[in-house]
Amino acid sequence: MMNRGGMISFALAVVLFTGPGQCDSCPCSVAPNIHYPGTKVVSCVGMGLSQIPTACFDETITEVILSFNYLTSILAQDLENATNLKRFYAEYNDIKFIEETAFAKHPGMERIYLDENKDIDLLEGVFRGLTHLKELKLSGSPIQRLPDIMDLNNLVTLDLAHCGITHLRRPTFGNITVDRLFFFMNGNLITDLALDVLIDLPDDSVFSFDTELILWAQNEGEKETAINKPWSINLDLKDIKVCGIDGQPEDSAICDVKGQ
Repeated sequence: MMNRGGMISFALAVVLFTGPGQCDSCPCSVAPNIHYPGTKVVSCVGMGLSQIPTACFDETITEVILSFNYLTSILAQDLENATNLKRFYAEYNDIKFIEETAFAKHPGMERIYLDENKDIDLLEGVFRGLTHLKELKLSGSPIQRLPDIMDLNNLVTLDLAHCGITHLRRPTFGNITVDRLFFFMNGNLITDLALDVLIDLPDDSVFSFDTELILWAQNEGEKETAINKPWSINLDLKDIKVCGIDGQPEDSAICDVKGQ
C-alpha cells in the first residue's frame, strides 16, 4: 500500500514527465521564455535532427529554435500543436520544402529565420496572412524569387542578402505601418529596380543594395520625390534614371511609359 509520501512523489513525477520537454519523447531543452513571460522556448540547436520534434510542442510554446540541424522540410502538421508560436528559427539546415500552409495557423508569428538553407524552394503563399511578422531573414538561401509578402504590414527587417534574386515584382510590399524598415538586398543578381517598389516605404528606412544597381523612376516627379526622401541608402539617389528619358532598363516591365 502506497503511503501519503509515496503518493506525493508519484504525483510530482507525473507533472515533471508529461508535457513538453519530457525526457522520453522531446529531445530538446524547454525553458521559460524571457521574451513572452509565462510561456516557453524549445531549443534544439545542433542536435543532428532530421525531423521537427513535434513532441516538444503545445500551446505554452512561443519560440522554437532549430538552427544547425538536418531538417529537410516544414509541414503544417509539424507546428500545429504550437498554437501560440511567435518566433521560429531554422537557419543552417537542409530545408528544401515548406508547405504553403505551414505558418498559416500562426498569424501572430513575429520572427521567421530561414538563413543558409542552400536548396530551399519557397511557394508563393508561404508568408501570406502573417500580418504581425516583424523579421523575415532568408539570407544565403537561393530563393531567386521572393514569395508574396504583401500581408507583412508590420515588417521591420527583411534580409534577402545573397539569395540569387533576379528581380522584384511591382508591387513587392503592402502597406508597411512601421516607422522604419531595414531592407538588405546586397549580393543578388538584380541589375535594375523600379523605384516605385520602394517609394512608399517609411521615410526612416535603411536600404542596402549592390552599388551597381540602377533605380528607375517613371517620371521626373517620382525621381524628385525619391531624392528628397530621408532614407539611409548606399546608392546615390541623384543617379536615378528616368523611364522615357534615359532609355529603358534590361527588364522592360520596370517602365510603364506609354508609347514605348
